[in-house]
Amino acid sequence: MLNALVAGVQAGRGGVAWIEGEPGVGKTALVDLVAEQAAAAGCQVLRGAGDELMEPFPLRLMAECLRVSTHAVEELRVRIARLLQGDADAGIDPVLAASELMLALVDQLCMAGPVALIVEDLHWSDEPSLLIWNRLARSVDQIPLLLMGTCRPGSSRAAVGRLRAMAGSCGGVVLDVTPLVDTEVRQLAERLVGQPGPRLSRELERAGGIPLYVHELLEALVREGLVAINAGVAELTGDSQRLPRSLAESIERQLRFLPDSTLHSLRMAALLGNEFRARDWSAVIGLPVAEVTDVASQAMAGGVLNGDGDRLQFRHELIRQVLEGQTAPALRSDLHAHFASLLAAAGTRADTVARQLLAGPAVLDEWALDWLAAAPQSLLYTALGVSVDLLGRAFAQVSEDNPRWVALGTRLAQVLLWSGRNDEEACEVAARVAARVVDGEVAARMQVIAVRAAGRQGRYEKARTLASVVDDRFPLRFRAQLGAWEAMTLAYLGRADEGRRRVAESVADAERSGDGLTIGHAHHVAARLGDRRSALQHLDAALVALGNDPESLELRLQLYSRRIEELHRLGLSHEVQTTLATTRRLAEGVAGYVADWTTNLAAMIGYERGDWDEMLLTVDDPGLELSATEVRVLIHELAAMVALRREQPDRAQAYLAAVGMGKGPEPSLDNATPDVIMYLSEIRALQAEISGDLRRALECRKAWLDLSEPDRHRNSSRIIDLGISAARAGDSATGWQVVKACLANPYADGDTPMTVAGNCCKALLGDNAEELLRQAEECEQRVGWIVLRAQLLEEAAVRLAVTGDIARARTAFTDAVRIYDRLGATWDLRRADQRLRQYGIRRGPHTLHRRATTGWTALTPAELRVAQLVAGGMSNPGVAKELYLSRSTVQTHVSNILAKLQLRSRVQLAREFDRHESEARAAGRPEPS
Repeated sequence: MLNALVAGVQAGRGGVAWIEGEPGVGKTALVDLVAEQAAAAGCQVLRGAGDELMEPFPLRLMAECLRVSTHAVEELRVRIARLLQGDADAGIDPVLAASELMLALVDQLCMAGPVALIVEDLHWSDEPSLLIWNRLARSVDQIPLLLMGTCRPGSSRAAVGRLRAMAGSCGGVVLDVTPLVDTEVRQLAERLVGQPGPRLSRELERAGGIPLYVHELLEALVREGLVAINAGVAELTGDSQRLPRSLAESIERQLRFLPDSTLHSLRMAALLGNEFRARDWSAVIGLPVAEVTDVASQAMAGGVLNGDGDRLQFRHELIRQVLEGQTAPALRSDLHAHFASLLAAAGTRADTVARQLLAGPAVLDEWALDWLAAAPQSLLYTALGVSVDLLGRAFAQVSEDNPRWVALGTRLAQVLLWSGRNDEEACEVAARVAARVVDGEVAARMQVIAVRAAGRQGRYEKARTLASVVDDRFPLRFRAQLGAWEAMTLAYLGRADEGRRRVAESVADAERSGDGLTIGHAHHVAARLGDRRSALQHLDAALVALGNDPESLELRLQLYSRRIEELHRLGLSHEVQTTLATTRRLAEGVAGYVADWTTNLAAMIGYERGDWDEMLLTVDDPGLELSATEVRVLIHELAAMVALRREQPDRAQAYLAAVGMGKGPEPSLDNATPDVIMYLSEIRALQAEISGDLRRALECRKAWLDLSEPDRHRNSSRIIDLGISAARAGDSATGWQVVKACLANPYADGDTPMTVAGNCCKALLGDNAEELLRQAEECEQRVGWIVLRAQLLEEAAVRLAVTGDIARARTAFTDAVRIYDRLGATWDLRRADQRLRQYGIRRGPHTLHRRATTGWTALTPAELRVAQLVAGGMSNPGVAKELYLSRSTVQTHVSNILAKLQLRSRVQLAREFDRHESEARAAGRPEPS
């Protein structure tokens, strides 16, 4: 099976292999064989292994595999290395940015030729590296990549289990390597020393079928002269009590043959991790690199180490564990701390130093406090979990009169805010530092962090109190920022008029400060608190003021997201789509709630616009695993709604079950957000309608009436669903209650969605077919609600038919049917057929065509455009840039295209595209482009 994968990648087809087994069972030997075959077949082989000490550091495993270094020749490798080393100019989230660049690097390498990427010991991998492995596994049908992973069984990490499942689901090879049976042990022994005799065979049973133990045991026996070979038969001689009783003991005996000095150096190396650099080893053992090279040569000759340039690795993790165990546990912690100091003094990479500090004592040495206090904040962001841990220990260790206290406190407050792990502690630390620090700029920055952390907790009164404390020492830009935050908290506390006055002062101060970030923030708050007419002006002023620094990038994304909402309220549907495309591309390099909100917004708009196939791509996006729970739930709810309207109840249930909502017919709404409540209510309503219970459907949709005014606005499309449901159930009282709620909504001033929704509901209640037709056009042209347009056309058709205007009823019905057909909404088609059939209106035999599932006609317009660009030789990142899509969305598109066209590679796609275009030109048909 593995041979077939190597042959496939040589022919331009990718593949995945997952190898699982106990330590020493032969995973590495199997991987060695595949790597050898892949290299012989012309593949570039890239390889690395997870490490227990490396696990807390994001992307370090994948960086090792891809040979990322600031000294690399390739620009991409250098850019990734700079990101992971905390380059302040590289982006707001170095881990996300580096992840995308790593994926682009693999694409680039595969464009040049086949690649074998082998990642061992994934059970010790960091989470972002696991996510990249996941995303690469989804792309092997598009690039000549042989992706291999090894893992120990029984990993408690759910992400590792998902990778194994992914390997199987994408047609990969999944191997469980089990211990050898007796016959296989004898065959292995015969290859190594000769056919084993009875006594030797019995002794080899102690190896438990573990090939590494068999190998080590035989080597030890031969080395000690306990095996005699006669006529090809190897038999045990001498006292069996002299035999090693375990694999660890066997490895220890092998190590005894090394010189004492080499053995001592290897014990020290074992504390550096499974893989390390020669110069780091040199620093901790105090030998020049030239002498370390001699030691490494002895260790490699003795089968202890493997080497690749400056990178050294223990031949097997079990060897490292044995060597580590030879150092007393009481000494290891102190040695880790000592190594950290030596590595820091030698100018070693910060993550290598931090690894040793994490493994050292809880109480940090003085030099470590100095090192942490001087570390740039951009560097701390690259491994937030590690930064929070070490800075938290350091800050707790020093008193307020310690000269390092302020530096440690400011860094701790910042990383706590960035990580979002403990906003309460972030607020407390920042407020303490702000109250005691002399430097006005530092105090102001901490005050802002304290306000933001309190606000994120929903402690608005505390946030307002903190924001109102403005010291004369604070630079003007920070006074303006605090004013904006105070204005926002006043609005949250129901004091909107005070908030508007305060933000006006903040905008004026921000403009005088000349600081782009502050100007942008002040105008952002003004847009949120002002009227609809001025919101876009404030947002545009903010976007113009912002620079390209990392913090501005996050605010820019917030501004674009807010701009989409305002454009939507004004009914500027085309501008919504344009801005949304820009926002989604920008969101790729930003983590946290802002990027989550963009994903959320894009999915909601995609559903209403009828871009269902595009919206469903989000469900399969591996990046969704990193989103907030609310976003994952909401997107799966939207997918379930599509599945129900496409008469796919099992798929709908699977979407809900994937986010823990598939247990029982009545999922709980306890602690759910308003958006989640509304879409879950719509799912229940659809299920009720499908079963014929219109009254139950109406009761479900009444949840909209329980929302707050802002939440009602955000779910304004659901108003029409509620109005239609009230009309179909004959409940005019509820219908007029909905209309009143629309008209009384304070957000309705200049708010096109609320106006359209209110007018639609009035037309439904008044059985006004002419107005329904007009509002159907408004839904599409002004708001982009394609799905609701079809429903209003259906309602108009029914009312026209009732009055006897059959011709116009048939026209409205046909227009609705065409939209339903394009959406694949077979339930809506069935319902419309039933309602109009009694008036003699039926779909004509040529009205609809069955949706193709294979061939060129099965491709969506977006897929056709992607196919054209891929056929032109463009890589996934290039297509993403060209079409303003995320890389993962393009990857999913390409997978779907290959599946629908029943092709196996991008090369085949290019040939098929050329052939199809030629046929289209010859037949006079429109070409795919």
